[in-house]
Amino acid sequence: MRKYWPVLLSIVLMVASAGVFKTLLDAGAFDRVWDHPLPHCQVLPGLVGTEDLVQIPGTQKVIISANDRAHIKPWSANGLYLYDLEQASRAPVLLSGSTGLAWHPQGLSVWKEGEGEGQLIRVFAINHSDGSDKVEVMDLRGDALIPVRSIEFPGIRTLNALVAIDSSSFYVSQDLGAQTSYGQLLEKYLRLPHGKVWLHRDGKTEVSAEGITFPNGLALSPDQKYLYVASMLDRSLLVFERDPARLALTLKNSIFLDTAPDNLKWAPDQRLLIGSQLHLLDLAAFAEDPLSHRSPSQVIAVGGLPDAAVIEEIYSSTGEMFSGVSTGLQVGKYWLMGTGFGEGLLVCGSAED
Repeated sequence: MRKYWPVLLSIVLMVASAGVFKTLLDAGAFDRVWDHPLPHCQVLPGLVGTEDLVQIPGTQKVIISANDRAHIKPWSANGLYLYDLEQASRAPVLLSGSTGLAWHPQGLSVWKEGEGEGQLIRVFAINHSDGSDKVEVMDLRGDALIPVRSIEFPGIRTLNALVAIDSSSFYVSQDLGAQTSYGQLLEKYLRLPHGKVWLHRDGKTEVSAEGITFPNGLALSPDQKYLYVASMLDRSLLVFERDPARLALTLKNSIFLDTAPDNLKWAPDQRLLIGSQLHLLDLAAFAEDPLSHRSPSQVIAVGGLPDAAVIEEIYSSTGEMFSGVSTGLQVGKYWLMGTGFGEGLLVCGSAED
C-alpha cells in the first residue's frame, strides 16, 4: 500500500490545485482591469457604504441607502438619504424617520402612484437589525419617512436586494443560506447554490426561487413579465419568467456576463444597468479595510433583453478614485454610482457627453 501513497498524494494535490485555480478564475483574479472613466466625475464625500440607489420615478430625486459596515467613519449616520439632482451641489439630506430603527440598510425599492398632493411614494428598504433582517415599508412625505409596516424574516440575516411589484408586494433576495460566519465563508468560496428569492404578497412571505449562487440585485421588467436576478458568484444574469397567479418563478435563461454583478437598475433607454465587481478577492479585502485596499469595478449595460442580450461597458476603474461600485444609476444628464463599503457617492456629468 505504501508504494501507492505518492500517487494518491499527487492526485489529491492536483485536485486541490485545480480547485484553487477554479476559485481564483471565478473570482476574476486573472482578469485585466483598466480605467474607462465617464466625463466630469467627482466623489461627493460624507456618506459611507452607499450600497444602493433608487430614483423616485418622474423626478430628479434619488434615495440612497448608507450603511457604514466597516466602521470607517463612526460620526456618519446610517440611514436613508435624499439627493436632489436639481440641486446637485447640495449634500444629500438624511430622511427623518430612518434613524430610529437602529438602521443598517441595504437594498432599496420605490413604488410611486398618482401625482400632485395625492401621490403615494412608498419606500421599501432592507434593514439588518439585531437577530433577524426586516423589510421596512414606509411612505415618503417631504423629507420624512412614515412607517407603514415592518416585515420580519425570522432567523435570516443575509437579505440583499429587493424590488417592489406594487404598493404592498415585493421580491427580496437572500444571498447566502448559511447563517454562521464560517458557513457563509464556505458557501462563498465553494460557490454553493443556497441562495433564494422570496416573494411577499397578501401578507405572506414564501420562497419563489431557490438553488441560486449568491443572488444579489433584482429588477422587474417594465411589463412585469420577467424578474432579473444577479447571480454574483456565477458571474451571470438570470432571467425568470413570472406568472402572477403562481408563486414559483420559471428560469428562462442565464446570461454569462464575465463579471460579478451586483445591483440592477433600468436606464431611461430600457437597458439594464449593472454595477459589478471585477476582482472578488479584492472586494473581500476592501470590505475588511476600505481605507487600505482598492477594489476594481465597473458598470455595464445589457440591452436586447430577455432573448438577445447585448452587453456594453459604460464605466470601469482600477479603484483608485472610487472602489467597489455596487450600483450604477442614470438620472437625466447624470450618472451616479454607490459603493458598498467605501466613502462617498460618485457623480459624473452629462450622460449625453
